[in-house]
Amino acid sequence: MNEPTPDGDIYQVVYMSRAKHALADDDAQDICRRSAKTNQAAGLTGLMLFDGERFIQALEGDRAAIKAVMKRVTSDSRHGSISYLADHFVTSRQFGNWSMNYKLADDTSSPQDFLERVKADVAGVQDIALKAAFIGFAVLASSRSRIHACGLNWAATSASDEDQ
Repeated sequence: MNEPTPDGDIYQVVYMSRAKHALADDDAQDICRRSAKTNQAAGLTGLMLFDGERFIQALEGDRAAIKAVMKRVTSDSRHGSISYLADHFVTSRQFGNWSMNYKLADDTSSPQDFLERVKADVAGVQDIALKAAFIGFAVLASSRSRIHACGLNWAATSASDEDQ
């Protein structure tokens, strides 16, 4: 995996998208598993949240690998209305210590617990705008009953290599 350097050779993309159709919990879990396997193989780290309608994802690592992921995302029939919040080089990874993390909001005692968990998960993020984007998404999402989170510095999974 690429280590951060002061030369800014770590590339970062943060995007939001809207699901073009309702995704069952199994579909959301499948996206997380496939993303984990593909992104781990490419040395990418990051975070992805899904609130039942919208995704927010940060990816960081090699620029060519991220561009390949984004090409798959933009051609994925499940994604629409893609908006970029960041698309640039950074000097260090913000999610460099993440391991696979997936949990339904229903698995917590309340939506507030999900929000508090996201706040704790991004506490080490140094980029205040990036931190605010994920906390803001979690605030809006906490009113929904289906929330999914994936950390993207993964353990091996058994899914195929086809998705984000």
